[in-house]
Amino acid sequence: ALDFNFDNLIKKGTRVVCHQSIFIKKSITPYYNPNLRLKGELNWFFDIVDNNTDLKCLHKNIPVIYYRFGGYGYKHFWKNIFEWLKVVYKRYGIIPIIRYYYLLRILYSFMFKIKILRRLIIFIKEIKKNKRN
Repeated sequence: ALDFNFDNLIKKGTRVVCHQSIFIKKSITPYYNPNLRLKGELNWFFDIVDNNTDLKCLHKNIPVIYYRFGGYGYKHFWKNIFEWLKVVYKRYGIIPIIRYYYLLRILYSFMFKIKILRRLIIFIKEIKKNKRN
């Protein structure tokens, strides 16, 4: 599991921790912004990290929740990306977006999301692997 900190939240977004499996003390829990439909939990995570510099995380090696991939954010890929950019830009400006090469990762994610390009990438990797052998 990844550490729950600013760098990992910028790099991995909401993939750092599943919002259904996080437990936070009520005394440090910020308000949730209901205006953000896709990245409200990321904004909430940023609020937690920004307001609690001495935050301690406890990782347990037990399943807390089971969930499937392919949720609302996956189905609405572009809306998800633009809301991520909106949250990060509004909070921290353009520097983190440039620093972590997020725009290049968006393009890569988009290419991998398209099945034809995904098959092409897998095919090219297989050709390279066969040439080495």
